[in-house]
Amino acid sequence: MVYRRAFGATARLRNRQFFSLGDVNAAIRPLLDQLNAHHLGASRKQLFTQSDKPAMTPLPVQPYIYAEWKKCRAGFDYHIAIDKHYYSVPYQLPRTRRRVHAQNHRQNG
Repeated sequence: MVYRRAFGATARLRNRQFFSLGDVNAAIRPLLDQLNAHHLGASRKQLFTQSDKPAMTPLPVQPYIYAEWKKCRAGFDYHIAIDKHYYSVPYQLPRTRRRVHAQNHRQNG
């Protein structure tokens, strides 16, 4: 149902020509407001403020860092391979199995 309504909104714009993203956004805004005001017992905005918004919490201060544990075996060259990257281990550990905690420290932004 929502797909048909949204598709109908974009179909109304099919014969128009736009020269900037701002022009497209200006043309879509009234259609989007009309779509969101469509009643499902209440408007989508009312449903959001009644049920979803009270359950929302602020984002954590620290970003989530994905990490996983892997089992690796140190080779004769004192290195373990994790995702095609090689890391050295102490010289006392050749040919031993290790449990490694790997995490991505790259930050986007």
